[in-house]
Amino acid sequence: INQKIAATALRISKGSREKLEIGNIDVLKEFNYAGDIVEAIWKLVNQNKVFEAIIGSGEVHSIKEWVEYCFKKVNIDWRNHLITKKNFSPEYKILVSNPSLLKQTTGWEPVVDFYKLADKMMRKL
Repeated sequence: INQKIAATALRISKGSREKLEIGNIDVLKEFNYAGDIVEAIWKLVNQNKVFEAIIGSGEVHSIKEWVEYCFKKVNIDWRNHLITKKNFSPEYKILVSNPSLLKQTTGWEPVVDFYKLADKMMRKL
């Protein structure tokens, strides 16, 4: 969904008349950068002690926040380009990890936050 939103915002900014169709923009989730996740995995597999850990930032944002930020980056009012799917039932209302054990045992912290991730995606598309 992250890439779909960013790519659609960019295409609309270049003249596309398409609409962004999303199920529920109020769903809360983590927006994690793959490079940060790989770094966490690397730290886990290179420890002497083996344990299970949840990898994620633990920081939650709504899909609506992502839409607003991506469209703001290209100076477009997202409300003119969004269609919400009728009768859509999301698989979850909130999807967030608790990475406290991982952070405590490895010292890992994500480097790319929500806004940096959106900025990276908008530049790469």
